[in-house]
Amino acid sequence: MLRDGTFGSVASASSPRSPGYTTRGFITVAIVGWIIALALGIGLALFAVQNQGTVPISFWGVPSQVLPVWSLVLASAAVGALMVGTISLIGRLRLYLGGRHNRKVLTEHKRMIVERDNRIHELEQEIFRLRGAA
Repeated sequence: MLRDGTFGSVASASSPRSPGYTTRGFITVAIVGWIIALALGIGLALFAVQNQGTVPISFWGVPSQVLPVWSLVLASAAVGALMVGTISLIGRLRLYLGGRHNRKVLTEHKRMIVERDNRIHELEQEIFRLRGAA
């Protein structure tokens, strides 16, 4: 997956253009995510309509409560979505911070290359000056 959210370039072997011709995929991750979320939402709504019964809940010996099945499934789905979102956010944060570090290292390396090139130029000028004096 590329930074713009597409699935990348796919080489087209049957293209009449040059062999390096590529086409971009138009299906983005966001669209696929919305389609999946819509399907899961419809499934959850159907489940809620068909399961109106109640069940007793007991958690670590705490007295039980009677709740509808659909509310338990909805709560479980919400907790799962929060966990996935948190894990995803942590991964994105790590990528962002890693990118910042890489940019800093790259900038430092570029600065070192410029300094080295300047020093090489100075030494070449010194060589020319010394050869001219001899």
